[in-house]
Amino acid sequence: MIIIQGSYTINSQERISNTITCQKCGNKQNQAAECHNCGVIFRKISEKNPPQTITENQSKDYEPDSFKKNFVKKAPVFAFFILVILFLSQTLTNHTSSIPTPNKTANISTPIKEVLPAGYESLDNIINLYQELSSIKKKGEFETTAEYYGRIDKHSGKVYSFKRHPENKDIQYDADKQSLSIKIANSQKKTLLELSSYDNSNYTGSNAFGVSANVEKSLFKYYGLSFPYFDERMFRGNYCFISKKNEYDNTYAIIQITSEDAKTIKGNIKLIYKIVTYPVERPSATGHSKDEIYTETEYLHIKPTIDDPSDLTRVIHYVKSSLIEIVIYNQLTGDILASIKV
Repeated sequence: MIIIQGSYTINSQERISNTITCQKCGNKQNQAAECHNCGVIFRKISEKNPPQTITENQSKDYEPDSFKKNFVKKAPVFAFFILVILFLSQTLTNHTSSIPTPNKTANISTPIKEVLPAGYESLDNIINLYQELSSIKKKGEFETTAEYYGRIDKHSGKVYSFKRHPENKDIQYDADKQSLSIKIANSQKKTLLELSSYDNSNYTGSNAFGVSANVEKSLFKYYGLSFPYFDERMFRGNYCFISKKNEYDNTYAIIQITSEDAKTIKGNIKLIYKIVTYPVERPSATGHSKDEIYTETEYLHIKPTIDDPSDLTRVIHYVKSSLIEIVIYNQLTGDILASIKV
């Protein structure tokens, strides 16, 4: 259906009487949207703009000059809003397209449920043991020798088991030899078991020349085991033998395992240290012995410099002990990979 567009004129008298004249059929009527006689849709033509000839082939899409002129006047404003809309739509498109749509729903990882080896379902806490043993002090002024020896001996000969998760750098696989080496003690015959606390802060420091720097202060506190009489030869005869690396003279346990099995278990290896406590040296009854009878503490402090403004302190509390057994196991299954007994 084609809607034909008509026109009407208004002279001075018609403006007063509120009448209009249809330019197609000449019908005069009150102002309205269409001619009551021929039914064309009106468009108003002012006295200053004479009527244009309208043919029946012109549809509702016809644009008179007056509309074109008004459109040209308003075009800058109209174009500005068009540009704004396009910019916002493009910005939104770029933003959303930068986030890839996943092909499938990601799996939420769950914590690994560790399985302990049979016979080691209940392990001890190294911090609790250290605090208990470090409270034992040297002979008091009003304490007899018998009382003193009795007090320290009641902590001797007790068996404990502790778990250790070795760092990735402490485990190395040799594909050619089909062997897995696991560090069990450092060159000082000690091993760390747990980082109990870490404190970090900042302060402004200066050197003797007045140069200032922002210093990062860090304090690490560890707990571990020390084996004063540790000797690799004690492990000879076991199917898992001990070897030493040259760089720091660390002690490693070596076990034979295929490369496929090594891929699976390397990140899930844990160790159990079974130890017995005893005083390394029987304290003198004169009371001149050290307070640390079953324990010892190491302090490492690195002072800050202008080139390296790091104030680092490391405190390690050790329980002195004698090693009975080291168990190497897979924490996912509880399977024992090796048991090294003294």
